Amino acid sequence: MTAVRRTVRAVALLGVATLLTGCLHVHVQILSSDSMGGRDNHSDGGVAAREYVIDILDLVAEGAVPGEVGDAAFEQQFPEGVNVIAQITGTTRPDEYVVIGAHYDHHAHCGDIAGDTICNGATDNATGTAMVLEMAVRFRADPPDRTVVFALWDAEEDGLLGSQYYVNNPVVPLAQTVAYINLDIQGANLLPTLRNTTFAIGAGSGGAPLEAAVDAAYSSSTLAGVQLSAIFGLFRSDYASFLGVNVPTVFFSDSTGPCYHTPGDEYEVVDLAKLDQQTEVLHRTASALAYDDPASPGSFVTPAWEARPTAVYADAVMLLQVMDTSMPDWDRFPQELRDSGQAQRDIVAGIVAGGPSEFGDDDVWPVLNAASEAINLLTYGDCDGFLVG
Repeated sequence: MTAVRRTVRAVALLGVATLLTGCLHVHVQILSSDSMGGRDNHSDGGVAAREYVIDILDLVAEGAVPGEVGDAAFEQQFPEGVNVIAQITGTTRPDEYVVIGAHYDHHAHCGDIAGDTICNGATDNATGTAMVLEMAVRFRADPPDRTVVFALWDAEEDGLLGSQYYVNNPVVPLAQTVAYINLDIQGANLLPTLRNTTFAIGAGSGGAPLEAAVDAAYSSSTLAGVQLSAIFGLFRSDYASFLGVNVPTVFFSDSTGPCYHTPGDEYEVVDLAKLDQQTEVLHRTASALAYDDPASPGSFVTPAWEARPTAVYADAVMLLQVMDTSMPDWDRFPQELRDSGQAQRDIVAGIVAGGPSEFGDDDVWPVLNAASEAINLLTYGDCDGFLVG
């Protein structure tokens, strides 16, 4: 038994699960520590991470894997790894499900920074994992009307293998899954000017009800929440698995910066204040889906699957907003990148100036290309302190 597991079980023996409230930062610190070795699937660190999250969930939720007891009730085994799945059963609509998920795996080693080769994965995705654990604690304290499922995926870094296995072998019926909320890369800053900027991707898959729930959740924070179509997540996180089976989905992310998949992605680069706000946005979004509307008893926010266009005019507007906000920091980039970014920004500005009535299929590729160029800018450079400054 690992030292971390012994500590968690000691807390359980005290009967003080409520003490887990406010442990968000602790979860991130433990999961991204060198002792976890990068949490690669099937590694000792991956096992330690799995034991840790199971022990936390076991204090506040029940294992969701049918016919199993103990740790096995939380473990969905598949050839490349082990998903961890728990639930809190709904009080009035137990057969309707809201799934909140994040991948808990990462890479054992990636590159070398001053002799450090451990790929700790603090923002990718210890933060998202910690947010799922925090939601379990909160919904235990205030039981939901709909059943809430807490899913921690393994082998995401190998190609979304854990979540893909789940949608092919669901623990709860996909047809009765109201929505899936995905968390991947949270508490990360791309540039000082974008410190309050964060992204909600793909909510249009649930139509106006899901988009409105996300907007309302952001409205009570100081975060600049940017809603974008599903394509802007590049289908590189577990939300893609659920979109593939027509489950309404929203993917909360900060995108990728210079620390992405490097040994520099450690606890010290996590913007904890931003992470706290993102956790509140998550809780408000999940609560809108999980609880009866107190202002209208018997009324629930129920997203309905919509097949949306690849990109829409609003995407161009939001992308231009992000590019313009970030431009004061572009002096940190080489002139070649600045010139390319400026050219792409001007293309998007021209599309936005044309108005929504002029937006058509011919505008989709230029907008996507500009987004790709923005990512090239944001991932340039060394992993350094500006991420939290």
